[in-house]
Amino acid sequence: MSEAILEVNGLTKVFGTKKSQHKAVDNISFRLEQGECLGIIGESGSGKSTTAHMIAGLLKPCSGEIDYKGRYLQMIFQNPIRSFSPRMNILDSLCEGLLYQSDLPRKEIRKKALEAMDMVKLPRDYARRYRSQLSGGECQRAAIARALMIHPDLLICDEVTSALDVSIQAEIMQLLYRLKQSMGISLLFISHDIALVSGISDRVAVMHDGKIVETGDTMALIENPKQDYTKELIASVLPVYGEKEKIMER
Repeated sequence: MSEAILEVNGLTKVFGTKKSQHKAVDNISFRLEQGECLGIIGESGSGKSTTAHMIAGLLKPCSGEIDYKGRYLQMIFQNPIRSFSPRMNILDSLCEGLLYQSDLPRKEIRKKALEAMDMVKLPRDYARRYRSQLSGGECQRAAIARALMIHPDLLICDEVTSALDVSIQAEIMQLLYRLKQSMGISLLFISHDIALVSGISDRVAVMHDGKIVETGDTMALIENPKQDYTKELIASVLPVYGEKEKIMER
């Protein structure tokens, strides 16, 4: 077994008051290996995004442990347009974090931003554009470029393609896969779409009602699911793709 970059043990999150509580995440545990992509799938309300937000430090767990062994992690969100200020151009948005968090000269930071744009295949002449001048797919590429500015060891991708057209979804997935392969970045990929997750993930964890109900190697889980809920998720995409094997080709 390779070294884990992330270990989650007994993670729990409860919302509400003592009189009316909702256990969004219920005592889940998993690990993510260095350079691996773990897909977390489940329907809306299953607890997968709450899990992602706790790992990213945006929500405080009620109990449990998150042991992140990397130096930096970044999170990419579902709505790329909302993640950019309407008052800042793309270049300034990419540079903003490092301008406040590092001692690098402004010129060097701008150079890094342009290089990050190159990595995600966003034309450099888009640097002076604003979010309203970019498509959803272009904004998501810019969001990925911004995440790469600090050279993270882990990218948390929370429904990053759900707001995009199918053709653009494929482009973003290919980009993330290429970055994983070329940079050795670990990915935590959150989605309701098991077909989409299967195309990039080494392993899959299935969440339902706040619990992880099944986990395993992606192809093995798709070909031989154990839990009824997992079977239902797979069956829901079979009419679209025709047969199990086509899930892996998306």
